[in-house]
Amino acid sequence: MQRYFYATPNDLLPALDHIDSELQLAYVLMGLFDDEAQTTYANGSMLPTLAESLSVGSAISSPGYLVTERSMPIRTREVQQNDGSKKYAVDQLLNPNSIVFQHGGFYSTEILLPGRVATVSDTPAAMKIQRVFSTILAKSFTRVKAYWVGQEALALLQQGTRLTVGADSSSEFDLKLN
Repeated sequence: MQRYFYATPNDLLPALDHIDSELQLAYVLMGLFDDEAQTTYANGSMLPTLAESLSVGSAISSPGYLVTERSMPIRTREVQQNDGSKKYAVDQLLNPNSIVFQHGGFYSTEILLPGRVATVSDTPAAMKIQRVFSTILAKSFTRVKAYWVGQEALALLQQGTRLTVGADSSSEFDLKLN
């Protein structure tokens, strides 16, 4: 289950505040890390990557956060590296009561990459979080084809900003109003 959206930080902050007022959540940076320590945020408006320009030109490579109920412990898993070292993964594999939140954002002033909320799990906890995110995004954003678009992102689209899944993608694949 997933929902894709285009949003600026100004579009997302009120939605995240609304979500965080309904649920007590933890946002944990996903990825492979050198140790088991986790970078956790108590609400979505605290995510440091939210207001930064993305350093990657593809939506799939943008920062992701594992979102769980705050009381839920996050489990990491060891991943053996080719050089014999170990890294620790924070992802949904051992955390079924979670969703993934990727906020997307600006790659440049001319390119806005999409975000998504998704889960591979059908546990009641994961479905509840996914439902709250999806419902609030749908109420706050405008549907344009397969995407939900925040008001500022929609204005940028109307002004000619590229809303695209990849900076190197042909403009024929950009989101268009018609």
